[in-house]
Amino acid sequence: MKPEYFYDRDNLIKQIKLKFGPVNGDSDIDKIYDVCEKLKVIEYDLNYTELSLSDTLKDNKGVCWQYSNIAYSLLNDVGIQTELCNGMYKNAWHKWIRCKIDNRWVYVDPTAYVSTNERKWLDIPYEEYAANYQLLSVSYTHLRAHETCADL
Repeated sequence: MKPEYFYDRDNLIKQIKLKFGPVNGDSDIDKIYDVCEKLKVIEYDLNYTELSLSDTLKDNKGVCWQYSNIAYSLLNDVGIQTELCNGMYKNAWHKWIRCKIDNRWVYVDPTAYVSTNERKWLDIPYEEYAANYQLLSVSYTHLRAHETCADL
């Protein structure tokens, strides 16, 4: 493994929690909403496709994989079983999350929510998901500090 791929995972999680603060909400869907609202401080910037999560936290700029990794970390921390989804959205590489709520998977696209402010992205309607998303893999671990879109 290249030296630049080594990092302190626990410290990165602490940085995320410190930057975004506690997750609030009475229900799990309220907590998902709160996390996605917090992500609005990150400006979508394609120049960050190949930059690290640490760079995103420092510069407040990122893309789908950074939004999803941050949401994954915050939601799992409050006890919501969350997984990273890798695949295609309308024929483009993309990353989103799914959360287990009331014994069902809820698909959430933090990037789409931040871009549009439409709550439908917090529990993507089945018709939208089936028509536009192609799930290629699910990750149960995260926070590779130097992950890029090429790693999707």
